[in-house]
Amino acid sequence: MAFPTTTGSRRQFLNSQTAFYGVSCPSIAMEIIDRLSAGDPEKKKYYIRLFLDTLEPEMENLKVADVTQHQEPIRAILHKLKSQVQTIGARETHALMAQHEQTIKDGGQIDQGQLDETCRQLSDLIENLQELLK
Repeated sequence: MAFPTTTGSRRQFLNSQTAFYGVSCPSIAMEIIDRLSAGDPEKKKYYIRLFLDTLEPEMENLKVADVTQHQEPIRAILHKLKSQVQTIGARETHALMAQHEQTIKDGGQIDQGQLDETCRQLSDLIENLQELLK
């Protein structure tokens, strides 16, 4: 199991191809969290917990969102979570969320499959971060 670590001048990252309990997971590059925590493992856990405290309930809101209705509430959740996902270093998930947010902002709609994929990536991210807290 690979977690973000620094080895000399090389950083190791979880990526979409990394096996994590038999599933692929979104990329995580913890550079910002590492800087905020200044190498203190307890501070790092604190920031991860803060992220999870926001992400988990908002992901549940996305899961129950109705894509056949007005999608402004979905766009608002995506906007709220986008910067947090970027802070934690999940670049692929951030890009996906930004794309969906922009589609809705431009008057378009995302479909159920797109919303499900976003929720899957967020769920994987939550699981990976929870593992880092152990």
